Amino acid sequence: MSKQDFTSEDADRLLGFADQFLEDWESNEGKDDPECKERRAEWDAIRPLLVKAPQLLKALEDAFALLDRISDTLHYEDGLPVTFLEARDIEIIYGDAVTELSPFETLIRAARGQS
Repeated sequence: MSKQDFTSEDADRLLGFADQFLEDWESNEGKDDPECKERRAEWDAIRPLLVKAPQLLKALEDAFALLDRISDTLHYEDGLPVTFLEARDIEIIYGDAVTELSPFETLIRAARGQS
């Protein structure tokens, strides 16, 4: 496993280790330990984000590619900004941007633990 090929399965396996650690702590000396309860609350708050980390990374990579395409449309070859856009170019930029909004919103809600 490397940074480049980190998958949802890898995330699930690593999250399972943390889940097991907390469960073991809670079932032993952590039963009455306020620190254990605090760590459980922190884990429960951050875990949904970590579950979605591979998908969020992919979404960010896709968004970067989209922004790169939009940037190409908005600049001439010599790097100067475009001062006039054809209606077709505006439609392409808008369509690309709108296409990315829904998947991002879905991932962000899932990472926050919302439906």
